[in-house]
Amino acid sequence: MAAFAALFDPLYCPEEHLDLYRDEPGEGADEQWPGQHGQQEPAVLDDELPALFEAHRAKEGVVLAEDGGYGGAAGREAAVGWVSRAAARLGFSALTAALAAAYLDRCFLPGGALRLGDQPWMARLAAVTCFALAAKVEETRVPPLLDLQLYAAADAADPYVFEAKTVRRMELLVLSALGWRMHPVTPFSYLQPVLADAATRLRSCEGVLLAVMADWRWPRHRPSAWAAAALLITAAAGDGGDGDGDTELLALINAPEDKTAECAKIISEVTGMSFLACDVGVSAGNKRKHAAAQLYSPPPSPSGVIGALSCFSCESSTSATAMAAAVGPWAPSASVSVSSSPEPPGRAPKRAAAASASASASAGVAPPVQVPHQLPPDEESRDAWPSTCAA
Repeated sequence: MAAFAALFDPLYCPEEHLDLYRDEPGEGADEQWPGQHGQQEPAVLDDELPALFEAHRAKEGVVLAEDGGYGGAAGREAAVGWVSRAAARLGFSALTAALAAAYLDRCFLPGGALRLGDQPWMARLAAVTCFALAAKVEETRVPPLLDLQLYAAADAADPYVFEAKTVRRMELLVLSALGWRMHPVTPFSYLQPVLADAATRLRSCEGVLLAVMADWRWPRHRPSAWAAAALLITAAAGDGGDGDGDTELLALINAPEDKTAECAKIISEVTGMSFLACDVGVSAGNKRKHAAAQLYSPPPSPSGVIGALSCFSCESSTSATAMAAAVGPWAPSASVSVSSSPEPPGRAPKRAAAASASASASAGVAPPVQVPHQLPPDEESRDAWPSTCAA
């Protein structure tokens, strides 16, 4: 009777049950929704990556500045450093911090609008605003603006805490300056698709990039060059990289070799990690070639050049895991000075030669004639290398 009365109910909709109450396994829901329990398609197919990266390279840009913006290098380091520390404390993704840094660079870096000497609170307000916008774009759970500042603060006595209405008004200004384009190309736009199945390698790349992101030379290079440099750094540290796979990834990113080498050197200077780049020139449609190259110690001066067709290595025993434990998950670290390189192979140490000459003189034996050792071409021309890294 209840079923018959339901026919006269104006809210009754005579529709099929669509097998919602079937008890037989393997029927009903699997037929209605194929792929729900099966293997899903990857987010980006391998044959789509070249076209995707080509579109990224067409959109990426370089923000050039003589003094680093924000009233100088110290101002940018303070603003972007606060963003990195806030992302680490709140448990946000590395992409959130990279987006916030991109907003800061695109809005305030070209004109040097913020000066720490005049109004130091303006840099913090801009950092909070860009970080809040990036969190709204990338994160699924974002605390209120006041709580976000308190959670991200290093201590309870932080002198800069802004009202929510002030941050919202600044957000409108930033959105207007960005033209509401909230998805700029970052190094993670290249790394996340190709390292989706290598979580450990991806975390290592995120760590080295976020450690160097506050450096004033960051906006002078394209995101593709930073992504390729992160792959080289983590490969040298032994974080799951292999030769053939890295060659394919570098060829897929297709960043300029000289710019990639400069970015790798900057990362090595900031983090103290070793890096290795070997003749990874790219030709159109071809993979990057390997070269059996001899490794030389870096020049004592940090302004030494990285030859376009030479292989180089900064000797360091620091691995990516040790670096991450030293600087925290994403916190940017201060510049670590690289120790002076040892004597090249084949060159007799000066102290050993002096000791040998002294012993020979005391014994009345004439010291052997020292035949000058001919250095490799790269060693002879080391002093004549031009400088490619910005001072």
